[in-house]
Amino acid sequence: MKLDPSSQLSLSIQQFDAFILQHWKQPSRLASTSPEALWQQALNDNGWNVPDWPVDLGGTNWTPMQRYHWYQATCRAACPQGDILAKELIGPLLFNFARPQQMGYLNGIRTGSDTWGLARVNKDLQINPIYLPATATKLMIVFEQAPSQSSLMIVQYPQRILNQAGTPQLSKAWELLGKAKQAHTMMTAIQLKHQPIAAICRTAGAIEHLQPLLDQPNSTSLERKAFSEILIAQQSAEVYCQRLLSNREQQKLLLITRAARKIMHKIRDLNQSLAGYYGLTDAQQPGENSKSQLTESAITDPFEYCEPLDLFDSFAE
Repeated sequence: MKLDPSSQLSLSIQQFDAFILQHWKQPSRLASTSPEALWQQALNDNGWNVPDWPVDLGGTNWTPMQRYHWYQATCRAACPQGDILAKELIGPLLFNFARPQQMGYLNGIRTGSDTWGLARVNKDLQINPIYLPATATKLMIVFEQAPSQSSLMIVQYPQRILNQAGTPQLSKAWELLGKAKQAHTMMTAIQLKHQPIAAICRTAGAIEHLQPLLDQPNSTSLERKAFSEILIAQQSAEVYCQRLLSNREQQKLLLITRAARKIMHKIRDLNQSLAGYYGLTDAQQPGENSKSQLTESAITDPFEYCEPLDLFDSFAE
């Protein structure tokens, strides 16, 4: 559904589709370059990797509706989404609260050269990773203090911290982000100002790739009913999202993010039902373990970080 009939939006959608076709669906294959790397380079060359960011920090001049249709197109085409944690949470925290010398971290997020992880540190200085890719080059830590007085820290070279023997000690390598004991305040501000438009688009993409599983003869009537309910919820959320974007009601996008999370959980449950036994094991029995098209990590990993305050409250309050 397109509530904005402007010719500018139509031209943008055509441009997005052509870009995806050229750089993801039918890219020029270089022997030593992966499709993901080619896609990232194309985004960097066009300045399209962080369209939601301020223009002076690498964002675009796209309208909210243009950004919405960009995410719709890329999610439905299963284009690599990059480091969503960094682009949707870490980046906004940095350009709102970082010291001048910390603003340089934005370049690594914008170009995709850095990957971020997230962890907590309790009062006993035990580090507990919340999300830590093997390729993480930077780590944001919620340093727990008194209730509602936690601080946000940045650590470079996180593997050095995580692999050291004994209890880790605070050092100059742990950079304070913003003001001390203001983590909750900062997370609240980010949630109100920078809700990701991509949230409801990721569910659209997941639905698109779930559809073929419902066409299989062994799908049940209950599974098809669950899929129909997902489609109805998705359509309602998309219409409301587009109305909010047209009216520039940014703060109400939190409702869309939460609706999208509920839809994503239903997609995950339905995918598990369709996968059956073989969705529960990594066994590769020939001809038998290929039923599911969506792995649990493909569904959940990118989605865990689109509600900053809820993420924070889950372990800091």
